[in-house]
Amino acid sequence: MKKILRVSLILLLIVSFCQTALSQSQPAPTSQWGFRGGMTIAILKGEDLDNLENRYGFVGGLYYNRKLVGWLSLQTEIYYVQKGAKLEFTDLGETVTYKTKLDYVEIPVLVRLDLYPIPLIRPHIFIGPAFGILVQATSEYEFAGRVEETDVQAYYKGSDVGLVLGGGIRFTILGGDFMLDFSYNMGLTDINDRQEAHPKAINNDVYLFTLGIGF
Repeated sequence: MKKILRVSLILLLIVSFCQTALSQSQPAPTSQWGFRGGMTIAILKGEDLDNLENRYGFVGGLYYNRKLVGWLSLQTEIYYVQKGAKLEFTDLGETVTYKTKLDYVEIPVLVRLDLYPIPLIRPHIFIGPAFGILVQATSEYEFAGRVEETDVQAYYKGSDVGLVLGGGIRFTILGGDFMLDFSYNMGLTDINDRQEAHPKAINNDVYLFTLGIGF
């Protein structure tokens, strides 16, 4: 059984290598679209927010990549992304959890540079702005098995602008063009819309880990 698995893995690697070599010998497509999805690790940054912890969430959507010149291309994306933060402390021997859940529809516009390809993988890096529209904002309170959720959309601005930095690899398996990316989205604008409640700036901060497939 182990021998069969080993041979299958070697054959899969050979097929992938041949497909990569063949795709490099042919003219590269000028455009590509596809799906991306994965997980987020988010937090809110600002003064007096040092006790906050990460909120783990989901990101998913579409991308469109258009070749500009050489290994340089423009990639526009649109996806649903979960941001926010979490606060935990102990009261009367019970754990109290507050979660701020901020969900956005986000549109990054990225310049992507494809690096020198190596066998089986094609690395790339990218940078660009991201424009977000707040679609849902809730505060979740959990104590002694009781969970309450409150709409707090009035406390946060309806839009956000961030700077995206990241990189990843592309690889071909059985004819499919896959993409594995890691990126950091640093919020550039103050999303706090209730200065009387918290008179200091609040910024989104999120890491994204995604897997995509292109067509």
